[in-house]
Amino acid sequence: LGSHEVRFDHNTLLSRRNFIGQHWHSHNYVEDNCGPTTEPGGAKLRLCRSLLYPDGFRAHNDGGLKVVPGAHLYRSRDLKDSEVPYEYSCMPGEADDSDFSATWLKGKLHPITGKPLKIERLELPPGSMVVVLHHSPHAVEPRPTGTGTRHCTLFSYRAPDPGGSLPVTTNADLQPWELERDAALGK
Repeated sequence: LGSHEVRFDHNTLLSRRNFIGQHWHSHNYVEDNCGPTTEPGGAKLRLCRSLLYPDGFRAHNDGGLKVVPGAHLYRSRDLKDSEVPYEYSCMPGEADDSDFSATWLKGKLHPITGKPLKIERLELPPGSMVVVLHHSPHAVEPRPTGTGTRHCTLFSYRAPDPGGSLPVTTNADLQPWELERDAALGK
């Protein structure tokens, strides 16, 4: 998160049973000047997600997280900012990964290393933690019926928005930083 003051943003439980998966997506928590950058962390305004997996997961068909290392440097708000925008054209899984690779990911190189960006399917032992920037492209593998529940808790932390201009983009109704901002404005 850089040398800025760090604030807790929200917490969510993600316990998944018989989960169909989740399409590739990113979250809108970046400043207005989107586009590739070589700045460490990818943006001045950041929301960092720490995902804790007490059960761990396998790389395929276990409701696990998929990421694209280095894609955070593109600071994409909705994965539609490419020559061929990514659209949800099929169910989450292998076909959706192929669609994402052929659209938003196509031809993208890591802005620092110059290597092609590619999907990484994580495989984590129990007790693992993953930390990602909020605007990094990510997806979730399907979890077949009868495989039990895979538990996860997500803790989000952020660098403060000095202008207080960013809207709420998380799934909570009212964030602590909104209360702080409103109090500072005399509301």
